[in-house]
Amino acid sequence: MRNLYFIFLSVFAVFPCSAQLTRLHNAPRGGDEIIKQRVEYKDPGRDGENVIWDFSELSSLDPEYTLTYYNVPPFNDSTYLVLRDSIPVSELEYGDLIAGVEHYTAYYYRVVDDTLYTIGFENPVVLMKHKPPLLTMPFPFSYGQKATCEYNSWGLYSSKEPVITEGDILLEADAYGKMVLPSGDTLGNVLRIRSLQTIIDADTTVTDDNPKLKMECETFRWYSKGYRYPVFEATRIFDIGDTTKTEIFATSFFYHPLEHYYLEQDSANLAVLDSLWNIGTPKPPNENGGEDELPPLNLVYNYFPNPVKDILYIEFYFDVAAPVTIGLYDINGFPQQLINKGELSAGFHREEINCSMLLPARSYLIRLMVRDEVVGGVVMKR
Repeated sequence: MRNLYFIFLSVFAVFPCSAQLTRLHNAPRGGDEIIKQRVEYKDPGRDGENVIWDFSELSSLDPEYTLTYYNVPPFNDSTYLVLRDSIPVSELEYGDLIAGVEHYTAYYYRVVDDTLYTIGFENPVVLMKHKPPLLTMPFPFSYGQKATCEYNSWGLYSSKEPVITEGDILLEADAYGKMVLPSGDTLGNVLRIRSLQTIIDADTTVTDDNPKLKMECETFRWYSKGYRYPVFEATRIFDIGDTTKTEIFATSFFYHPLEHYYLEQDSANLAVLDSLWNIGTPKPPNENGGEDELPPLNLVYNYFPNPVKDILYIEFYFDVAAPVTIGLYDINGFPQQLINKGELSAGFHREEINCSMLLPARSYLIRLMVRDEVVGGVVMKR
C-alpha cells in the first residue's frame, strides 16, 4: 500500500473552444494521434475572463512522443480484452470503449449520455478500475460551469498487492482568454479547465505505524477553438498531511496544435478552423504595389481586476518591437495617469497602475496605444 505514490506519479491521463467544450468537437475518438512534449512547469496564472497566458519562453525537457486513441472491439459477446485486463460487456452498460495509449500506459474511456467517463487504466506495473466509472467531462461544458463527483478505485500493484483508493473530483471551466504558445503562435478562444482530485488510501489495514496516504492532484488544461484535444497542460501533485500541504511533483505538457494528426478526418473542427482563418480581409498593397511596410502587431491585451480597488494590471503581447503608451482617463477624456513606456521588445508585458488613493470611485477609460493601434475599455473604481 506504500506504493501509492509510485502508482499515481507513473501515469497521467489526458482528457479531452470558444468558451465551451462539446461532445462533437472535444470527445476523444478512436484513430486520433496527437504529439505531447514535456516542458518546464508553468504556473497556470489567474482565473477569470480575458486572461493572457504567456507560455512563449518554456524550454523542452523531454522529446516529443505520441498519444494514440483507438476503439477497443469486444472479444466476444460478453468480454472486452484490453492489454492484461478484461472488461465484461455488462459493466459498460452502453457506449463505445476507447483506449488512450501513451508510453506503456493505457487509459479506458466511454461516452454515455453526453458524458465522458474513465473506466480505469493499466500499465506493466499497475492495474486500476473505477467503479462506478469516473466522471471525466460532461458535455457541453462552458465557462463558469462546475461538476463534482465522489469515486472509489481498486486494483493491483505488481499483479499481487491490492490497491484501494477513494476521493472526489472537482471540474470547473475557470478561465478563458488568449494564449502565446512555446512555438510562438498566438491562439484566441482558449478555455481553461481545472481538475482537482483527492486520492485517499482506503486500505482498512492501515495503522498508526502505517498511516493512510492522502494526495491531491491539480491539473489545468487549455483548449482552443477548432482543436479537439488540449494544447497545453500543467499538473501539480501534493502530499496532504493533517496540517501540511507539500508539493511533490509538477510538470507541464505542450501539444503543438499543428501536430494534431487527427485533423484531416475531423470535419467538425476543420469547419471551425476554416471559419476562424477567414475572419478579416488582407490589407491593400501600398502605392508601390508591395505589401504594407509595417509588420502586423498581432496585439492581444487584458486588464484586471475590474472593478479595481488598489492596483490595476494591464497585460499585453505583440509580435514585433513597438512604442507603447498607457493612459487612464476620466469619462470626460481628461487624463488621470499617462505612462509612456517608449519602445518595448516583442513579447509579453505587464504594467501596474496605482488606483488606491489617487482616484475617486467612478468609471474610467483605459487606453493602450501600441504603434498605430489603440485598444481599451471601461474600468470601474470602487
